[in-house]
Amino acid sequence: MAETGTWWNGCVADGGLERFGEGFELSVHVRLMHAFVDYHHEHDGEWDTEFRGLPVNQFDQAGTLGLFSITFLLHTRVLGVRYTRREADAVLHLWAYVGWLMGVDPKWLRFEERAGLRMMYQIGSSSPAADENSHMLARSLVELPLHTRYPRFQALRRRYEYERGLSLATTLLGPSGVLALKVPLRPPWYPVGRIAVNVVEHHVIGRFPAGKAWLQRHGEKQLRDAQLRILDGEIPDVVPLPE
Repeated sequence: MAETGTWWNGCVADGGLERFGEGFELSVHVRLMHAFVDYHHEHDGEWDTEFRGLPVNQFDQAGTLGLFSITFLLHTRVLGVRYTRREADAVLHLWAYVGWLMGVDPKWLRFEERAGLRMMYQIGSSSPAADENSHMLARSLVELPLHTRYPRFQALRRRYEYERGLSLATTLLGPSGVLALKVPLRPPWYPVGRIAVNVVEHHVIGRFPAGKAWLQRHGEKQLRDAQLRILDGEIPDVVPLPE
């Protein structure tokens, strides 16, 4: 989570994808890492590539990339965030470039939102069902707030962040998706409140240049604060696996 967050921040920061910017270097680093993993398994006698395919394959890479672009736009819109057509196209273009840097074949890159949504639906429909590994990963992610250090009201804040995550997951993944991952269901109390705030911020304040600039500064501050919390060790690198 910490490494992914650092990579994501590097990609979306101003100048992050310029040649030898932080996002550029980290994306190329991930491409090399994937190549080494695939090379190892291709030459590992215990791995049946003919039957199992490559561990890091184009299908999975395209699906993961789509989470940062197509699904990101969809879910934030559900939560009341407003994008102009130009802004949405810019999000897709940025992540298509990141995907190209990471070795995703251009045929999997989408610059048009409707085509991207159709691709993500097809990938989701073709993906295998959740297994025991999926359940363990989902629970460890959901329970991350319970192992995070907060400066004030630690017990109360841990419970709040835990419940907030479950409420978001139930809303964005749907009850069937949450049940498939074997994590608790929660009513959509947080998304309802978040939608109300986002509508005011993005549909009213954000329509004015000064308001949009304020939203930009506010969002960048939140990203910096989250990154500092990771670097300071408040958010753990390792979460105990559920028994």
